[in-house]
Amino acid sequence: MSARKATLRTTAIAGVVAGALGVGLVGVTASPAAAAVPAAAKLSGATSVTSGAKTTLHAIATVNGAPAAYKSISLQYQSSQGWRTVSTKKARPSGQIEWTVTIGGSSNWRALLFVNGTQKTLSPNHHVVAKSNGNAVVQAAARQAGKPYVFGAAGPNSFDCSGLTRYVYKQFGKSLPHSATQQARYGKSVGKGAKKPGDLILFGSGSYYSHAGIYAGGNYMWDASTAGQPVAKRKIWSNTYVVRRLV
Repeated sequence: MSARKATLRTTAIAGVVAGALGVGLVGVTASPAAAAVPAAAKLSGATSVTSGAKTTLHAIATVNGAPAAYKSISLQYQSSQGWRTVSTKKARPSGQIEWTVTIGGSSNWRALLFVNGTQKTLSPNHHVVAKSNGNAVVQAAARQAGKPYVFGAAGPNSFDCSGLTRYVYKQFGKSLPHSATQQARYGKSVGKGAKKPGDLILFGSGSYYSHAGIYAGGNYMWDASTAGQPVAKRKIWSNTYVVRRLV
């Protein structure tokens, strides 16, 4: 065997051994494989918000280390039925985008980055805690002032008693049935002397309740009382009621 062929054969064998051992050969140059840089997305914003309040969540995304300009990004929140998409928008040239959302209850949020219509990556979950605020519930009820009473109506333009309470509490992430009797099973029982603005007031006792309202403080409540009477703030007119705290 010639000296040249022997040298080439020795170098080839050494290259195989070096590759198996994970080491390099001095004087032997290999073309490094291009390292794939994954897409990335991050969601940020407030982590504690008053129930029913609005907050802004910010997303930023990259593809191969560069801003994900004009790529589609979806905002999702985690419900009891799974992840729900709130909105999908195109990122700015900086790869950034914002959404202003109403926080009804404590939940996880995340951003999804799409590239050429295909889901590319998910951001880590961003948890937002919804702080209870009975005054916000009262304000939501007050915004319905003057709307007419219509039996069986649950908003947004007219209400009956349990339709009003159902509509208001839904804004704070609380899903109630359209029935005063059934609403009495929700939330936490509170003594009359411990009631606070924003608590649910249900008139009746035992297994039947005929009327529902939202405590406004000072022995007043917001309610949709009866035909011909619009939603208004009224004095609590009976002592036969129970109090349930939902927020």
